Amino acid sequence: MLFPWRTINGTEASAYYPAGTAQVHINADIAYAVDLYVRVTDDQDFLASQGLPLIIETACFWLAYGHYATDDAHHGRFVINDVTGPDEYTAMVNNNYYTNRMAQHNLYLATKYARKLGHTEDNVIGKLGLTTAEIDAFQHAADQMYLPFDPESQIKKTGRHQHRKAGLANC
Repeated sequence: MLFPWRTINGTEASAYYPAGTAQVHINADIAYAVDLYVRVTDDQDFLASQGLPLIIETACFWLAYGHYATDDAHHGRFVINDVTGPDEYTAMVNNNYYTNRMAQHNLYLATKYARKLGHTEDNVIGKLGLTTAEIDAFQHAADQMYLPFDPESQIKKTGRHQHRKAGLANC
């Protein structure tokens, strides 16, 4: 499941891939909004019937879109490549901090709510067909998420900084 960035009828309507479809953070943004709604309203019926299925589907997206790195720099870390962050100026970058952090949060939400609702008499997790192995995969990906941060400059890397280091001072 990938929510559209721009839509008229529910499908992606952006004609320019980097500025539309590549903004996959929208999935995590929506999962965040669901969690915020549940925390503010304590609407457990909504969580069980609509919120959790959405959070699970968006978490599944991250497992499919991201991967565990095999290169030396990020070996074993869960990485998300070729994305456009919310600033829309850094299109098609690897490991945009905002995208990775929101995806991590989405994966943690899926783990938290799946474990919580999996032990209720309604057995919401069983109805969704979710296995403990899948819940563990959410947890592991979240734990291993690569969050690019430069401790020297104290900057959370969004992709834009990479151009400066490459000698492009005006980018």
